[in-house]
Amino acid sequence: MPESPTLAPPARSPATHGTGRAAAPQPLVHKTVLSALGNLAVVGGTAVVAVVTARVLGPEGMGSLGYLTWLVAMSAVVLQLGLPASLQRYLAELHGQGRREQAEVLAHACLRTALRAGAGGAALLLAAAWAIPGLGVPGSLAPLVALLLPLQVLVETARGLWSGQQDFARLARRNLAGSVILALGVSLGALTGGVGGALVGHLAAAAATLGLGPLRLALRPARAALPPELRARLRAFARDTWLAAIVSALVWTRVEVAFLQHAWGETSVGLFTAGLSLAAFVTQFPVLLCGPLLPHLAERVALRDRAGMQRAYACATRVLGFLLLPMCLGAAAVMPVLLPLLFGAGFAPGVATAQLLVLTAAPGAIAAAGSALLYAHERSGWIFRFGLLGALLAIGGCAALVPALATEGAALARALAQSTMLAIGIGLVTRGLGFTLPWRSLGRSLVAGLACAGAAAGILALLPGCAGLAVAIVAGGLVHVLASRVLGALEGDDLQALDQALRYVPAPLRGLARGLLCGAGGAGR
Repeated sequence: MPESPTLAPPARSPATHGTGRAAAPQPLVHKTVLSALGNLAVVGGTAVVAVVTARVLGPEGMGSLGYLTWLVAMSAVVLQLGLPASLQRYLAELHGQGRREQAEVLAHACLRTALRAGAGGAALLLAAAWAIPGLGVPGSLAPLVALLLPLQVLVETARGLWSGQQDFARLARRNLAGSVILALGVSLGALTGGVGGALVGHLAAAAATLGLGPLRLALRPARAALPPELRARLRAFARDTWLAAIVSALVWTRVEVAFLQHAWGETSVGLFTAGLSLAAFVTQFPVLLCGPLLPHLAERVALRDRAGMQRAYACATRVLGFLLLPMCLGAAAVMPVLLPLLFGAGFAPGVATAQLLVLTAAPGAIAAAGSALLYAHERSGWIFRFGLLGALLAIGGCAALVPALATEGAALARALAQSTMLAIGIGLVTRGLGFTLPWRSLGRSLVAGLACAGAAAGILALLPGCAGLAVAIVAGGLVHVLASRVLGALEGDDLQALDQALRYVPAPLRGLARGLLCGAGGAGR
């Protein structure tokens, strides 16, 4: 995520990448772009998979695959033990302080723990799938689901390792490799083997993302121990982060899938998953720009640079609002054409659900910068304690609304839980930590986003169908730029950060993008 307005390289010792060899410090904008490119590959691969599985498997088959992958994802959150965020947080701090050997000890200990937890979890999941028919895992697919679990745990831990080391070039390469295999493997698997073949594609993608390096490091015998003070901090942070991740997963991931599977069956899960996939596709790229933000803020905390943290948080929040609000509002406006076009006519009954999901996704995605700030200050305990309320709201809302309203009830329950957590998160950042939220800039971006959605909806009313969709998207984007220019949605520091990032955009598009950004930063303030 574009963070510090000046985007100067952080003042720190050179980072290493698990080899003992120091890497040259890089400007934050460079790390941000590398992280974003790798994560964009993940988003693209996931989008291709969603569309292909919907077309090949239909709502029922997509629902079955969505439920099984959700089960693996939720189990992985439990088994990760807070290790990915811990690696991001403390590797950045140790490298920033020049404590390279301790950083390598930490990396080895976390990967070794992840390997053991993943293997134990796979055995338990396999036994539960065969012993509990109500779990919803077919016996023939249970070995594939169980094998995918430890790979998922190791992949997420390795991503935390690379991010904490600020080795975003490697993170981008591994994500790109995994995404290519995901798109090809799941597509071919679904065509040839149905749901089971798609699971094999997921396995191949996880293995390609992980590679052999983290596995070799996890299997290496321990050579040293962490200092007691650091070990105590790490354990407390990992415990709180682990608990926070579990309750956050109940609020922010797909807990609704379990209720839909039980009450309405796999077709309803497929319709809901399609809407979630579109909401994720719309919001993920801007949010994934935040990849370098947590390690950078952790360095600022270690250096007691509060002014730098405020600049980073405010800039990240402003840019997220500028990108996400028009994207989500505009996507909701064109959803009646977009959803059936991508997923097929069988998914048309899910349009209203998809609109609600994409609309409610924007505020939570904008809050990603605040979450990074809380974790950088080792306040994961706050997230856990208040997250319990969100988890109870999510579960209670699904229990009350899903049996009667199906996918619309699931979307409403999700909106209730997430809006409550968003309000609490704002309070924690502003009152708990004392940072300032850029309300005025977010308000301007909201007005520009509403103008974008209005233009898109108007075009579709006059020109329905695919041709109208293309015109609506272009018109909505232009209206957003013009409205942002009038309102002054971005500040000069934000424009400077984005302009530096455009150095990595292909030359034919760079001039156009810079012109649009300059227009968006007009003097409407």
